Amino acid sequence: MTRRDGEVLSQREFPDDDIYRFFATSAGGRRVALSMEKGKVRGLDLDLVGPFALDLIVAYDVPGLQPVLALSAKKQGMKSISALALSPDGSLLGLINQDGILEVYRLPPAT
Repeated sequence: MTRRDGEVLSQREFPDDDIYRFFATSAGGRRVALSMEKGKVRGLDLDLVGPFALDLIVAYDVPGLQPVLALSAKKQGMKSISALALSPDGSLLGLINQDGILEVYRLPPAT
């Protein structure tokens, strides 16, 4: 994560086989959220990846990228989302699920 002037605020490695379709930030940049999708391997050739499916939605505090919320798509019964957003102060995470329903989650206070 970098500031507009290019200074690195925090750094974190994520798995190469995941894709990150949605990314949201709070107005001040103190919180970020992203959705992770995993591909299903088809056949014996590991480079042949099938359709991606929603796996996890995570919200982090910045700097340090400390997770403050992790939603398992499977446990929540979510197959996909079409939008992801954080409130300006970073206290709420909103998403639109596969049924077009807005879900809102209250996040713990920023550290």
